[in-house]
Amino acid sequence: MKQGASFAKKQGTLLALACAAAFAVPQAAVAQVATPDFGSGKGLTLSVDFVIGVASKKATNATAANSDTDRTTEVWSSSSSVYFKGSEKLGGSIIQGWGFVITWDYDPDEYNRRGANEVGQTILGITTPAGAFFLGVNDNPYKQVGSTNVATTSTFGNGLSQSGNLGTPGFLTGTAKGSRNGSAAGGAANTTSTMSFYRLNSNSINWYSPTFAGFKIYGQYVPEDTDAPAGNRTTDQEEWSLGATWAAGPFNVGYVYERRDDYLWGSALTGNNFGAGTAAVGVGTSSKDTGQVLTAGWQIGNFKLGGYYQMMDYKQSSNAALNLDKISVDSWYVGLRWRGGPHEVGTFYFQGDDYDCSAGSSAAVAVTLKGQCESDTGVKAYGIGYRYTVSKQLRMFVSASRYDNEERAMYSGHSSSVKVGVTSSVNPAGSSYTNYSVGVAGSF
Repeated sequence: MKQGASFAKKQGTLLALACAAAFAVPQAAVAQVATPDFGSGKGLTLSVDFVIGVASKKATNATAANSDTDRTTEVWSSSSSVYFKGSEKLGGSIIQGWGFVITWDYDPDEYNRRGANEVGQTILGITTPAGAFFLGVNDNPYKQVGSTNVATTSTFGNGLSQSGNLGTPGFLTGTAKGSRNGSAAGGAANTTSTMSFYRLNSNSINWYSPTFAGFKIYGQYVPEDTDAPAGNRTTDQEEWSLGATWAAGPFNVGYVYERRDDYLWGSALTGNNFGAGTAAVGVGTSSKDTGQVLTAGWQIGNFKLGGYYQMMDYKQSSNAALNLDKISVDSWYVGLRWRGGPHEVGTFYFQGDDYDCSAGSSAAVAVTLKGQCESDTGVKAYGIGYRYTVSKQLRMFVSASRYDNEERAMYSGHSSSVKVGVTSSVNPAGSSYTNYSVGVAGSF
């Protein structure tokens, strides 16, 4: 898949259309990223979200060495959570209130892998005239702001969530939850914990500003950590991100910039998992990664049109064993949701461009790897889901999605359908996936 128009050109077109829309329609309230309800005075509350469905997944592997087709049917509940929240108002002029949030996420796949449930949000904070300040395990602004205008979520069906597209460059990466580094010699434990920008970060310091004239700012800092993987003890892993949203009437935009130091590329980023050849890509002695996402949404009657454009850049220092020292990938998404009475329909299209790679110091293999990296590494994905509201608490859904990977691409989406007929010892590059699901989602 060849690179499309430049980011500036695409971004400029999107902003021009968005600004025209903003001034052409009447003003009305538009939701932004929610601030934790510290100081609301609601006391202790308990709530539950659940999603249970049946999914039929089919994988067709285009790699010549593994050209089989496999299907599996599973019962899944990957987005079921329990929330405990506490909030108290205070009479002070500076500290207006305080509160906490504790979440348990229930994912059968996570439990089968580790014998434990997923890491959930766990934060404690205060509300002040300058905004909310809080500490703990919290989603980063890239995830929060970037998700503002997606048309479909997991409550539309398995494969309809965008957590497998937003902030993930492929490489079998998913949502990073709580883990930043790992302990594997020479690199982090896996590519998800290091390369995903869609993160639930532990050890985080957060600030959400008040809303002023439609603007709101979101900041997160993950302090320096010298407990790096073996062989990289001199590195200092650190992360910070800053985002902003602006809403006016039925229109809103958002932007996030995130930078990470020394997260490395993960020991799993080898030839078998990368799809760029048989030689390992290599792990550097230090790295600096950046991610940017621009999002916009427009409510038009019963329709909401939304999208985002993202750029992810990974750079690591060269050493004698390194084949690649830079990987960059751009991707974009557009989605449409319609709601009429108890009926909702959501659909999306996602496209990832070919990687842009830079060769490292191992010239003998770098040219081959670079050539394979920069061609046939794109993906096209699309899906549609229907929801019917049964009651205030319950909805039913049915959905279908498809991921078409090019010969050396490895995207699978949130559905984790890459597990269909593929093991860690088999190169899954070039596989394409279809996913059909039906189920129920609810909240109490």
